[in-house]
Amino acid sequence: MKTRQNDNKLIALSLTGVAFILALFGSASFDRFSIALLLGVPALIAASIYFLVMVSFRQKNENSNLIKGLSVLITLSLVVSTFAAMKSLGYSPLNDNWGDRFIYENLATAAGFTSIALILILSATQNDIYWFMRKKSVRMDERQIKQRQQIFETSYKIAVILALAAAWLFSNIMYKIPEIIANNFNSVPGHLFWLPFNLALTLFALPLIIASWQNNPIKLLKK
Repeated sequence: MKTRQNDNKLIALSLTGVAFILALFGSASFDRFSIALLLGVPALIAASIYFLVMVSFRQKNENSNLIKGLSVLITLSLVVSTFAAMKSLGYSPLNDNWGDRFIYENLATAAGFTSIALILILSATQNDIYWFMRKKSVRMDERQIKQRQQIFETSYKIAVILALAAAWLFSNIMYKIPEIIANNFNSVPGHLFWLPFNLALTLFALPLIIASWQNNPIKLLKK
């Protein structure tokens, strides 16, 4: 039991270290703020990741408030990442506020990686029931299987709507791509790829988010 707890702490510390380093890189463009803030915010993000990871190991589909909170944070992270990425693509080197572009790029990256971490934490908290590959070490009765299928069916319907909305949005901004490339010194900006990547993350996260708001979450029995 103690060995498992140590393994959990090692995993949590590893994720915390990665989050802290990424947050430090992301804060580099916010040089207008004090050094205390530039170090304090990454430290707060890292501490939050450690707390959420450790709680996810202890609370297995039992703490509904934690699960709902994670689903809200995932949604906000994906929205912020997508908005910041789109905002960063609108800047030109000829603009006086050209430096703001890098702030939005770093914000998109930070929010994107945050959403990935939170999705993994939420999936672990839910015993990976609603992940695209369910654990084989657990079993469900017929009622639970039906409940899981209904969640995936609802996710599929929402995913279709999101995919159509994304296709419509792309068709309306497609003509701006040459201008975006020109503003990035004739190369494709890396943050352009956050848009389809965030869409994919959203599709993976949909079953987890929808299941978070179920009144009677599935509780699996070990084989």
